[in-house]
Amino acid sequence: MRCKNTISMEPLLLKSGTHSFAVEWVCGLEASNRRDQKVTEGCRSLILASWGRCEVNFNKTANQIVIEMEVDINIQSNTTIICSQQISTCLVRVTADEEGREKKSKLIGEVKYEDAAIFNRCTSVGNFTAQLAIPLRAPPRQKSNTSIMHNDNSSHTFSQFISQYLINKNISDPSNSSPIFQDAQQALSKFYKRFCTILLTQNRNTVFVPAGKVSRSEVGQLKSIQPRMLMAPVMFYIAVSIL
Repeated sequence: MRCKNTISMEPLLLKSGTHSFAVEWVCGLEASNRRDQKVTEGCRSLILASWGRCEVNFNKTANQIVIEMEVDINIQSNTTIICSQQISTCLVRVTADEEGREKKSKLIGEVKYEDAAIFNRCTSVGNFTAQLAIPLRAPPRQKSNTSIMHNDNSSHTFSQFISQYLINKNISDPSNSSPIFQDAQQALSKFYKRFCTILLTQNRNTVFVPAGKVSRSEVGQLKSIQPRMLMAPVMFYIAVSIL
């Protein structure tokens, strides 16, 4: 299938002069042939993430009518990833505490991929992954096909900001080269797992087929603390004698 997108860079945060800058974006891809539903869902389920480092000669002048901008860019390094989402399901035996927190789990079934039976009639695997990719793109205040050029060391894309926090590395500093593929992949993967877990948990009754009357109880043990008072025999006899 053929997918496409047009991405532009917006120099809103740049100061005039010659200096280094960073740019990053997370966006989706559209099908070249939108009449093919399968190709459309396939392209929309892909996530494109990129980190760039460039040097710019930026001059901005203003008069009474318009603001004129002259930009000369020299690309120094770039790291780009295209991620393909995959839904896998399996049967797992889970041990939880009395508050419902998972303590340990064990795989007891075969892993299945793209299992359409887990979704309700309102969606499909392709439609679900296509919708899941939408919140991973640029924040609502930005256009989906625009990335912000900046001189500071903070990411201006929501998902990459969270990814940077999860791997404890600064991957948006314009003074450094663009992150290596392993760091970029690890950042996006950790964010996706965290984000997907929260999204599925809060919308499980809407997304998945109801469990129905399937038994969800297991034989278990409940550990609790009971107060006990211990007394030595000599102290017992003295207490009885006094009473």
